[in-house]
Amino acid sequence: MNGTQTEVIQQLKMDLFELYRDSELNVKPAQLEKRGGAYYSEAACSLINSIYNDKRDIQPVNIRNYGAIASIPDESANESGHQRRTKTNQYWRSASSSPGLVQQINSFERIAAEAVTEDYHKALVAMTINPLVPSDTIAKKYWMKCSKRIKETC
Repeated sequence: MNGTQTEVIQQLKMDLFELYRDSELNVKPAQLEKRGGAYYSEAACSLINSIYNDKRDIQPVNIRNYGAIASIPDESANESGHQRRTKTNQYWRSASSSPGLVQQINSFERIAAEAVTEDYHKALVAMTINPLVPSDTIAKKYWMKCSKRIKETC
């Protein structure tokens, strides 16, 4: 397939949706291996199975925070265990032994999302506060590479 990575993935998704219209489909489509996100389909099927069969087990899902972690905004995403009860859904409060790291990652994600418009300063702040980036010098190098790829694909 030709095009940017986004265009290729969008076409793969369209192809998959077309295949999934067939209620007789009983094999894993080859297109799934080309789109990345390994094991997401297994996680999704596990969650669907859990809900449909009322297994009452705990499944990891990303949900809005809604106060589960007091130190991050309610509208932030939070990966929590989700357990479906017969009548209600309960979102288990996340107990983090590293609230500072949770806040740091949350800040990185929020600022990085704002920097998508190629705001150099916000992007640099986001890269610098990411705990996987060891210095502001390396953050600048990362952003220059990211910025170049953004310009190539947009």
